[in-house]
Amino acid sequence: MLCEADVDLIREAVAKLSPNSLVVDLGVGWGTTALSVFAERQDIEVISFDCHEEALERSQLALKHAGVPLEKWYGIQADSAFREGEVILRYGGEPTTLESVGLVILDTSHLYTDTVAEIKAWLPRLASNGYMLFHDYDAKNAICHWPEVKKAVDPFLEMGQLDRVKRQGWSLLTRKAEPK
Repeated sequence: MLCEADVDLIREAVAKLSPNSLVVDLGVGWGTTALSVFAERQDIEVISFDCHEEALERSQLALKHAGVPLEKWYGIQADSAFREGEVILRYGGEPTTLESVGLVILDTSHLYTDTVAEIKAWLPRLASNGYMLFHDYDAKNAICHWPEVKKAVDPFLEMGQLDRVKRQGWSLLTRKAEPK
């Protein structure tokens, strides 16, 4: 579940993206992440991954009722949005490897090993100066506290692979670090 400050942070990140950027939404919940993206900009494409088909169905319904053009949203059921470190996606019928993703929003299992694996899979796919938003990062005042998210993310900050942009609500916005 997103709080109002999380929605504002997502919208702030989306506002900074280049035209026609791609947003990858890992863990769709009730669709509020995609709704937040489209509330800010409708020229963006969103690809949402979730392991639960019913979550994708709820998201699609929420987007439809909000008047979002569904041709800009792709919902994909997958236990994992990565395979052996390579991101594979089939939409439009052809397999493709995603490159130059503008924003990855990560709100999945909240487990340390899953979060580290997802960061490792998606970080190389980020556009230069692309963003990663981690929901439930050190969210001690949230309904559920997931300390493993912070434990997984912090080493990437310390190693200089991600730069901290802003901590707001229950989320942390980071940016792909420039190569040194």
